[in-house]
Amino acid sequence: VFPDADGVDGGTMQRIARELNLSETVFLLAPVRAGSVARARIFTPAKEMVFTGHPTVGAAFVLVSTGVAPSSGVFQLDEEIGPIDVRVEPDAASASPLIWLTTPAIEW
Repeated sequence: VFPDADGVDGGTMQRIARELNLSETVFLLAPVRAGSVARARIFTPAKEMVFTGHPTVGAAFVLVSTGVAPSSGVFQLDEEIGPIDVRVEPDAASASPLIWLTTPAIEW
C-alpha cells in the first residue's frame, strides 16, 4: 500500500505494480467522491482492478493505522467500482482492529 500517491499517474502506478510483481498493489489518493476518506486504485502486475477485497482491507488498515480513517465505526473508500463501506471494530484479543467491508454487487 502506497499511502500518499497523489500526483502519481496511472501509467506509473502500473509500472510500479509490474516491478513489485505482487498479486495486488494499492495506491491511496485524495478522494474524488464526497464522503470518502481516500481513493484507492488497485493494480496487479498486468492491469488495474475495479475492486478486490484483500487489498481493500489492507488499504483500510493503513488508513486506520495512520489516523486518516476512524479507529471504529464506518467509513467509505472511493474505488473504481464506486464507494466501498468499511466497518472497523476494536478487537479485545489483539492490538489490531477487525476490518469488515461490504462488497459491491457482482456482475458477470
